[in-house]
Amino acid sequence: MQKDSAHKSIWQTTDAMILITLFISVILDKFVINIEIASIPTSLRLVVGILFVFVGLLIITLAKKEFYKEKQPSGPGKPTKKMVNSGVFKYSRNPLYLGVIITIIGLGFSFHNYWLVVLVLPLSIVIHYALIIPEEQYLVDVFGNSYKEYLKNVRRWL
Repeated sequence: MQKDSAHKSIWQTTDAMILITLFISVILDKFVINIEIASIPTSLRLVVGILFVFVGLLIITLAKKEFYKEKQPSGPGKPTKKMVNSGVFKYSRNPLYLGVIITIIGLGFSFHNYWLVVLVLPLSIVIHYALIIPEEQYLVDVFGNSYKEYLKNVRRWL
């Protein structure tokens, strides 16, 4: 039996996971311990942060553009009718998540909150199990061997 989408809950969205990560990072930074990385000059930190944010948002924009071009929803909870494997999807099966992770790293540097950088690893693990695995199973159910072939040929992240 085919499901109409991979995610059914608001908690199974990148938005919810990002907000929780941001909240935890601010609490840890302000009230627990402020992580300092040995004297990174502010200008270098900002350049690195802005570069990461730019690259992350560029990847997200390119992925959303491909979804729009193919008339497919990019948000969770909506049925997918067509497999998108063009544009950035030729290089990454999950460019939206990749873009989010890169953007969060950039925000961590830009706002001098290195907890964001540290929390990227647990966030990536949660995204993997709570979002990517159900999405891949949904797409295998919907597209069968075409999606299985895509899984073999395109890496998850890069």
